[in-house]
Amino acid sequence: MLKIMKQVLRFSIAFTIIALVTVAAVFQFSKKEHFESGRLGYYRMEVVLKDNCWIYEIYKEDTLFIRQEYIPAVQGQQTFESAKDAARIGRLVLEKLESNGFPVVTIQDLKANHITFKPI
Repeated sequence: MLKIMKQVLRFSIAFTIIALVTVAAVFQFSKKEHFESGRLGYYRMEVVLKDNCWIYEIYKEDTLFIRQEYIPAVQGQQTFESAKDAARIGRLVLEKLESNGFPVVTIQDLKANHITFKPI
């Protein structure tokens, strides 16, 4: 009887640990990274994991203004490799918008921000 209770206890502990790790992983990968605009407060950006790809979204006040699912300025539908890559370009676009510029991203911008892409 004691042996069975020990096995049940070990199983319960293992199950609890696996459940906690799973919940933590789901929370970590589903959370949105927020990068608030500090200058005007008019725009804000979020980096989001969507369909296993990192994208950035820029909101004007609370309305979605830009959703960038693919790396801009490159041919084809190439996705950002990481949240950091999406955030770098999203911040660049945010800065251009805040300075009343046109939110255009060039190949030079991508290279300057060390964004990995495949030239086609």
